[in-house]
Amino acid sequence: MIVRPATKDDDLVAIWREVYEADHVPLLPQGVHTPFEPQGDAHVAEIDGAAIGFSYVDGDWLDELWVGKAWQGRGIGTKLIGHAEEIMRGKGVTVASLSVMRANVRTVSLYRRLGWSELRQFVSKSNGQTYLRLIKNL
Repeated sequence: MIVRPATKDDDLVAIWREVYEADHVPLLPQGVHTPFEPQGDAHVAEIDGAAIGFSYVDGDWLDELWVGKAWQGRGIGTKLIGHAEEIMRGKGVTVASLSVMRANVRTVSLYRRLGWSELRQFVSKSNGQTYLRLIKNL
């Protein structure tokens, strides 16, 4: 597996849609949807020429992290997070931030295992769900 900058040929929306529908829609109130509006620079995890996951880094912010369902639990998310942290370090960022839905316990556990800690909780104005703001000293 390699992690590289995304290209226009990478179908990141398809990866997002697959995981969003399977893992996030069940966590949201019925009829509530969160749009895909990434910010920053996209990087993909690639195996055999195919994008299988991706992250977006926007300054000191890890904006998105998604791994295709067939590839979850294989360390892909860990690699993407590590790559995002390296990008931020390279830009002089000393404290990285992200937000994650509190009900997404699997992802929250991954971030905590990788050294991210909770700064605060907040309720999203767009979907009414509680999110965690996590930070990590780089």
